This record gives sequence, C-alpha cells and structure tokens, in this order.
Amino acid sequence: MRGRSSGLVFLALVGGCGGAPLASSPKVLPPRAAPKADAEVYALDPRTLTVDVEVKAFTTHTLRFQKRSGTLTFSAATPLASTLRVDVETQSAEATLKAVADVAKWDFLAAGSYPHAGFESHVLRKEGDALYLVGALELRGKTRPIDFPLQLDVKECELHVVASFRVHRRDFDVVATNSKLDGAVSEDVTVNAEVKVARKRPGCP
Repeated sequence: MRGRSSGLVFLALVGGCGGAPLASSPKVLPPRAAPKADAEVYALDPRTLTVDVEVKAFTTHTLRFQKRSGTLTFSAATPLASTLRVDVETQSAEATLKAVADVAKWDFLAAGSYPHAGFESHVLRKEGDALYLVGALELRGKTRPIDFPLQLDVKECELHVVASFRVHRRDFDVVATNSKLDGAVSEDVTVNAEVKVARKRPGCP
C-alpha cells in the first residue's frame, strides 16, 4: 500500500479524565537517541501538523493552534532510535468562541510570557509488546519528563503514530489567576496524538 503525498499530525489536549492512561514522570530523562545513517527526516508544518486543545469547563471547548511545526525522524533499521518534536505558538490559539481562546492563551497558558509550548522525545522504548515514548513536555515555560504509550504502524509508503495519555495541568503551572475560573476547569488533560506522513523512499509517490 502506497502512502499519499501529505501527512497529518493531530495532537489534542482533552479536558477530563477519559480512558487514557496517566503519563508517568521519570525522575531523570535518558540521553536523546542519536540519529542513524538511514534516518528518514520529515519536517512538520501547518500542512502536515494540526494541534488542538479541548478543555472541559462545564462543557467542552476546542482550541486550535494556527502556528505549529515539528520534526519526525524514523529509522527503518532501528525503529527505537526514531524521534518526534512538536512546537506550537501559544498566541496562535483560536476557538469557536473568541473569549474562550483569550482566557486559555492569556490566562492559563500566559502566552505573553511563554510564547511556545511543545514536546521533544528522547528515546522510544519497548516493554513487552508495547512501545513508550520518553521525552520532555513544555507548557507555560515549565519542562517536565514524561513517559507515555505509543502505537507505531510502519507501512511501505506511510508512517502512522498514535498516542493517548493524561497529564496533570498543575504539574506545569497551567492555572488561572482567578481561583473561581481555575476551579471550573478539569485538573487533568488528555493528550491524543496522531501522526501520518508519506515516506520518502524508492517506489513511493
């Protein structure tokens, strides 16, 4: 099966607990995986990367970051050496209700002081039949190590990555200055990530 010419990354922070597992927090991050000679490097941009944030506050509100970028590096010979980086500009968050976007980016995310948020992996590890991505998540200027389950589907002309996990927003100081407003928002957020990229290799379009 041949992949198409474009890919998609979907990364969502979903308010509420849901059924996603809670990401663990390693005390020490392992060294970043060294790039391999056969590494396939894919630049992610607004054409191939979508970042949404769904926040539960009485009802569910969806934010979308209009400015986003990243890099996916895949090694066919050594898949565990593959890496992922995602970056968003917090001031670019938009929502159906402008007031929701304004509160989220200027109050909770403090976009004026912290214009970027993102994730950078260090290693991809295997435990039994399961894969876990270990790296650093940055929100509101605070970077913490996280370890979460990952699904990696490798096809001849396509790479497909899926992840779903929860984090505590207060671990990253994602809080509102107004205590009543802060108390109305769920304590956990669930990150759902999906990556699809067309591979650059002989025989693929």
